[in-house]
Amino acid sequence: RRTPAVLTQPTAKPVTAAKPAVKAPTGQASRFVQAKALSSREDAQKFADRVKNSVGLQAFVRKTKRRNPPLYRVIIPAFSRQDIQPILQSLKKIGVNDAFVTRQ
Repeated sequence: RRTPAVLTQPTAKPVTAAKPAVKAPTGQASRFVQAKALSSREDAQKFADRVKNSVGLQAFVRKTKRRNPPLYRVIIPAFSRQDIQPILQSLKKIGVNDAFVTRQ
């Protein structure tokens, strides 16, 4: 008796996704850009949302140690020194000309 021939399909090469144009940041930020300090957490969050929606930078709000009156800083993380200048330029596009870099 003859055994029937088994048809095999050629194996397809795996499809690889194209590399993104910009690498997503990994790890922790080493520096931060303070965009603005406001006296209201609500106003600071609105401004952080504006930064994200206007220029695409992820921003967060942090309360300062100052207690009377309290201040809330709008902060943008910089994952390398090369990130700082583009962040400052993006903030200038929305009218923030006095941003500065901090390490904390």
